Amino acid sequence: MKYAMVLVVVTLLAAPLSVLADDRRFSDDQLIQLVQDTSERGDYVYVAVHTSALLERNPPAVANNPTFRNQLDALLMWAIDRLEEDRKTANRARSASSDGVGVLQAGLSSLPPRVDFPTKNPKAERIKKP
Repeated sequence: MKYAMVLVVVTLLAAPLSVLADDRRFSDDQLIQLVQDTSERGDYVYVAVHTSALLERNPPAVANNPTFRNQLDALLMWAIDRLEEDRKTANRARSASSDGVGVLQAGLSSLPPRVDFPTKNPKAERIKKP
């Protein structure tokens, strides 16, 4: 159920991004960097997108390091749990809004699990910001 939800979220988010990105492909190092950057920000939506893409690609840095792989799995589950909490909050807000009462979303912030990212390769091409 949770993985199915990630696929829906990834599809919804990646479809418009792929049109804007002109079929841009990230290197393995860039994708790891995106996972690290979004997890440090606690941006669980993009953590789910980038982590699922990284796990799907399964580069050597992930395939050859079971500890890193398990930490990425835990990070993905953390992101999925946050998305599930948002979905439940949205459903409660819909039912409450019919009564004319607003719902304040609070208490959803929790820190992502710790991930020991591989040391950054200084020669890796950095992602260029527009």
